[in-house]
Amino acid sequence: MKQISIIAAKGGVGKTMLTAAFASLAKNLVLVDCDTESRDLSVFLNAEYKEEQKVDTIQRVAIAEDECIRCGLCKAMCHFDAVINPYGVYQIKEEHCQACDLCLNACPVSAIDHVKSEQNKWGVAATRFGDVYNAQLALGEDLNGKLISIIREKAQEQALAESKDLVLIDGPPAVGFAIASTIAGVDVAVLVLEPTPSAISDLQKSKQLTERYEVPMVCLLNKSDLNPEMALQVKEYCGENEIPLIGEILFDSLFIESQMVGQTVVEFAPDSETTNLLKKSFEAIL
Repeated sequence: MKQISIIAAKGGVGKTMLTAAFASLAKNLVLVDCDTESRDLSVFLNAEYKEEQKVDTIQRVAIAEDECIRCGLCKAMCHFDAVINPYGVYQIKEEHCQACDLCLNACPVSAIDHVKSEQNKWGVAATRFGDVYNAQLALGEDLNGKLISIIREKAQEQALAESKDLVLIDGPPAVGFAIASTIAGVDVAVLVLEPTPSAISDLQKSKQLTERYEVPMVCLLNKSDLNPEMALQVKEYCGENEIPLIGEILFDSLFIESQMVGQTVVEFAPDSETTNLLKKSFEAIL
């Protein structure tokens, strides 16, 4: 069983549409939609839910004021500036906390503990290509990767139980804990880029992250003909840093036309040049 993550450092580069196209080319697979704020892959594939339930996840930590000895070790350990001490009282700034547990493990008096949320949901739904696992982050909650780990684990369990050949993962548009949970343990991460001024920076950040998790990364350049000069810079960077460029997809209105009728480009225009490019790219990924 192979696991492939399709990732992007920002939204709007065509990652989900490409993932759907690859799903239509694959056989005997399980899908995972890791965008917990906007389940676009599930919506696009017109997924019909088979099961959905709330899940108890740890979203952040809290400091018990009456137990805290004001040593400041938690603040010194925090990489995210999530610990503040107004008026000498140490508190967790919730919107910054990533629940990494560094402060919790460092506290000498165990005054820090997890805060759990029971409002997040995960589900599994049927599509014409196979089941898709997804999750929905509750309003006001922050994504730290644990919710993604849950649905990935459940998808792997089904894939092993049913002898699936592939787990195809549509990652969230980000670089951080969410992407780390999306790529951990996969066979390859496919970075989708557009030839824009941020492309080289996106490449650099994604390369650092995949190397840290010892996951091989390849690059897929989408809409490569819209900015040939920038596309050339991307190719040169990939060449200099030994990042395989496994394909270039040209800008094509077929993507929009196919979306309007709820189909992938491969289904909508099976003999088109774009479909042929997608097939070659998918073969290269495999």
